[in-house]
Amino acid sequence: LYVHGEQDRFVSQRLREQGIWEPYETSLVLSLLRPGDVFIDVGANVGYFSVVAASVVGPQGAVFAFEPDPDNCRLLRANAALNGLDDRIIVIEAALSDAAGPGELFLSADNLGDHQVYAGNEGRSSVPIALLDGGKYLAGRLQRIDLLKVDTQGSEYQVMAGLAPLLQELARPPRIII
Repeated sequence: LYVHGEQDRFVSQRLREQGIWEPYETSLVLSLLRPGDVFIDVGANVGYFSVVAASVVGPQGAVFAFEPDPDNCRLLRANAALNGLDDRIIVIEAALSDAAGPGELFLSADNLGDHQVYAGNEGRSSVPIALLDGGKYLAGRLQRIDLLKVDTQGSEYQVMAGLAPLLQELARPPRIII
């Protein structure tokens, strides 16, 4: 995988040093997905879980990867291409929420996986981003979700509130990792 440089002291550093991020969650993703499945990666960062999932779901499956940070999204796209998976990883440069519209992403200086869609008291710089209502965005694009991963640094409630109407309409509820 392509990762951030030395500036990122967390996800990218761990991937450089150990080649794996969150071993337990990785084993869950590998054990819960099958060929042909649909995986939703909310807060995809550089695409680690998207690439892992896409390698399992195969050409008949799909991965929807949501990442609002422009730099992380560039690495996500590059990692999909590097692994020959850009045909099954659909990259959406946006954050999911309970309403669509403009938003801001407040950036962490040393943990490039800890950007947040709400202002904390750390005085972080920010970049403008798009917010999507996840349920409305995905409603016409898929008939099922087999596994949903949400890792959004504190905005998980808004993500799930937006997805809830869609999840209730699915014939079978997905497994969810938050």
